[in-house]
Amino acid sequence: MRKVNLGLIGLGRHGIRYANHILKDIKNGRLVAICRRKEAPGRVFAKEKNIRFYSQYTELLKDKGIEAVIIVTTPNMNLDISIESVKAKKHILIEKPFAINLKDAKTIIKEVGKEKIKLMVAQTLRYNPVVSEINKRKEEIGPIHTITISQRYESLDREWQREIKVAGGGNVLHLGVHIFDFIRWITRDEVKRVYCETANIFNPELEDSFVATFNLNNGIKCVIDSCRYTDSRSGRIELVGENGQLIGDFIHYSLAKIKGNEMIKIPVLKDIPTIKNILEDFCGSIINDKNPPISAYDGLKTIEIADGCYRSAREGKAVYL
Repeated sequence: MRKVNLGLIGLGRHGIRYANHILKDIKNGRLVAICRRKEAPGRVFAKEKNIRFYSQYTELLKDKGIEAVIIVTTPNMNLDISIESVKAKKHILIEKPFAINLKDAKTIIKEVGKEKIKLMVAQTLRYNPVVSEINKRKEEIGPIHTITISQRYESLDREWQREIKVAGGGNVLHLGVHIFDFIRWITRDEVKRVYCETANIFNPELEDSFVATFNLNNGIKCVIDSCRYTDSRSGRIELVGENGQLIGDFIHYSLAKIKGNEMIKIPVLKDIPTIKNILEDFCGSIINDKNPPISAYDGLKTIEIADGCYRSAREGKAVYL
C-alpha cells in the first residue's frame, strides 16, 4: 500500500496525539519529520522514533521527502505556515480553528487556489460516533425545523489560549467552530442570520461562553449555548423533526430517538479515534487524488460564522452573513 510521507509541524499536547496515531495506527501515512520550537524535547522524540527533526518549519518545508504537512500549532501561525506550505507544494491538514479571523481565512483560500494543493480541516466532531449516527438517522425524524446544541467544557489550562494575539478568540472560535461545522454538515445548508451574546467569566480578555441563535437559508433555526467555565463536560445535541426527535451527547456517547412518548435508546460505539480517521481520510484523498471530505471552503465558512457571532456580540444586534 502506498503511504503518504508526512511532516508534522507542532509537537505540543495535541501534536503528540497526531504523531502517535501516524506512528502506530494509520496504514496509508508515514511520519518522516517533525518540527517543534522547543528543540531539546523535539530532538529526543525524533531520535526515539527514527525520524528527522527541524527546529524551524521553513526548513521542514524544504524537505523533498515530505509530500504533505500537518499543522498543529497555535492558531496565529496558521496563515504563515499555510502560505509557505503552498509555495513548497505540500498538501495541508490543518487543525481547527482554520484561521484566527475571516481575513486570514480568505487569504489561505486564495493561496491554496494558486496550486493543486489539497487542504483538509481537522473538524474532528464529524467523526464522533454519536454525531455520525445522527447524520445517518436524521431522515427518520422527517423534515428538521429546530436544532439545539449545548456544549460544556472546563476552563482554559494553557496560557496562550488567554492571549488574543495568539488564540485569535475565545470559546466562539475554539469550541464554537465544532458546532458551526456540524450545523452546516448535518443540514447541508448555510447560516444566513446570527444573533450572539458572549460573557467573560474567568478570562477578562477572551470570552468563556456564548449563546447564539442562527437562521439557516432553508428555515431551520438553531439555538447554541456553549461555555468553558465549569468543572465538567457535556455535548448535547437535539434535532427536532416533524416525525420525532434525535437527542444525543457526543461526550458521553448517548443517543436516543423520541417518537410520541417513547424514547428508544440507540447503541453507539465509544472511544472512536477521530484523529486517526481524519489522518486516514486526508492521506486517502492524496493517494486517490480526490477532494478531502472537509475542505478549505468548509474551514472558511466556520470562520465566517464565528466572525458573525463576534460582530453580533459587539453591535448588540443580529447580523446577516
